[in-house]
Amino acid sequence: MKIDTHVLASVVTGVVLGNVPLADLLKIYSQLYGTDLSIEEIALTSIRTIIVNEAYRQFPHLPTKLEAEDNWEAAREKAIQSYGETVVVSLGTSSSEDL
Repeated sequence: MKIDTHVLASVVTGVVLGNVPLADLLKIYSQLYGTDLSIEEIALTSIRTIIVNEAYRQFPHLPTKLEAEDNWEAAREKAIQSYGETVVVSLGTSSSEDL
């Protein structure tokens, strides 16, 4: 799944780093998790942790939440400098059995 790098960084940090289409967020979370998720499931801390870990596994140089909270523009720039304007997110290997 090809997405804008800043959108992935927003998902990972929990900080909006620019224009983030909300309609795509569920797709991105599901892609990282490895199976379809509902809005309710995304709110679960255990699932969110798996998603964030998977994103950092695929893209280890994404900004941290602390970096994004401190300066969202610099965090966005870090993500884009590290990976370019877009990235291809692979299907995650997690499942509900991992909870």
